[in-house]
Amino acid sequence: MRYLDKLLARDERVVRVAYDHWITLLPAILIDVALGVVIIGLSVLGIVLSPPWTWFGFLLLIVPVGHLILRLWAWRNREYVVTNRRLMQVTGLFDKRVSCTALEKINDVLMEQSALGRMLGFGNVEIISGSESGIDLFRRIADPIGFKNELFDQKEALANSD
Repeated sequence: MRYLDKLLARDERVVRVAYDHWITLLPAILIDVALGVVIIGLSVLGIVLSPPWTWFGFLLLIVPVGHLILRLWAWRNREYVVTNRRLMQVTGLFDKRVSCTALEKINDVLMEQSALGRMLGFGNVEIISGSESGIDLFRRIADPIGFKNELFDQKEALANSD
């Protein structure tokens, strides 16, 4: 059973799950690949110069590969969830943080997409609600238009069911 399934109340169902766009991983990918290329280059150069240090260099590849795996795992564990009753943001690898806003408390939804965001399909969604915190900002999520539309559809369906 997924962690998200444990968070659902009775008669509550998930209608949409959104994640950060892959573009948010780009800096980590570029840095880890560059570091990996440098390590491999120095290790290959070490074969010519000093063989005992070559294996140590290849062993150092664990650092960028491990970092990239952790970043991918963290990226996949940040979820923006629309249910038929509320909006949730679930984050964290080991320690989980869950932020919920009831759909009836949402006053407005602002969406912002840059030109690059429109081409690649990402943008920012800002939720303005009547809760204590008032504003939730979801940065660079994938398909923000679909997320915003689904949020409004569920809010309207909830209002009509009352």
